[in-house]
Amino acid sequence: MGRKRRTTITCVTPVNALRIDKEFFAKYIVKGSPIATQLREKANKEKFDRALSIIERNEMMDATLYEKGDAIFKEGDVPRDAYIVKEGRVDVIAGEHQIYSVKPDRLFGINSDVLKRPRKATATCTTDTCVVMSMPSKRLRKLAKKFPVLQSTLSELALRQELRRAVVLRRMKSFPNKEQLKEAFDEIDVDGSGTLDAQELREFMNTLGAAFSDDEM
Repeated sequence: MGRKRRTTITCVTPVNALRIDKEFFAKYIVKGSPIATQLREKANKEKFDRALSIIERNEMMDATLYEKGDAIFKEGDVPRDAYIVKEGRVDVIAGEHQIYSVKPDRLFGINSDVLKRPRKATATCTTDTCVVMSMPSKRLRKLAKKFPVLQSTLSELALRQELRRAVVLRRMKSFPNKEQLKEAFDEIDVDGSGTLDAQELREFMNTLGAAFSDDEM
C-alpha cells in the first residue's frame, strides 16, 4: 500500500475474496491494530522472497559443500561474497553468542558489504553438512542497481541483522527467543516507557561504534 503494484496476482482456482477499502485498511487495520506488525512482517517476507528470486533468476551461483563446524566466513574477513543456504543450517555468531540462524533459501553475509566494513561475525555450518551458494559481492551490487527493490531489500536486511548484533553485544547473550524478548526490550527501553523512540534507538545503535543516517535509523 502506498505505491504502484509490482506483482500480478491471478486466480488459478475459483476464489472467494473479501475486498477491503484502502482508507478502512489504513485507519482500522494498519494503525493501532494488533495484527499491524504481522501484516508488516508478511509484506517484508514477500519482499525478501522477491529479492531472492531476482538473484536466483539472474545470476549463476557457485555451490560449496561444508561439513559441520566449517566456517563460511570469519570475523575480521574482508567481504567478497554473498551467500544463500540451499541445504542445512548456518549460524552467524559474534564471539560465542548467536546472532541469527540461516535456514534453506535464505540470504546471508551481506551486512559487511552493504555497510562497507570487515566481517563482524563468523558464519558456521551447524548441521552434518551444508550446501551454500555464493556469488561475488560486486555482481550482487551490479544486480541491485538494475533492480531497485533488491537494493532496498539488501539495505533493510543488513540493518535488521545489525540491530540483532547490537542486541547480542549489549546483553552478551545469544539473540533472545520469544520468551526472552520482553526482557531484552526492557534493557533497551532506557526510560521504561514501554516504547522505543528514535533517540533511544540511536543511542543503542551507536554502541556499535558506527554512524547511522536518519533514514537508516
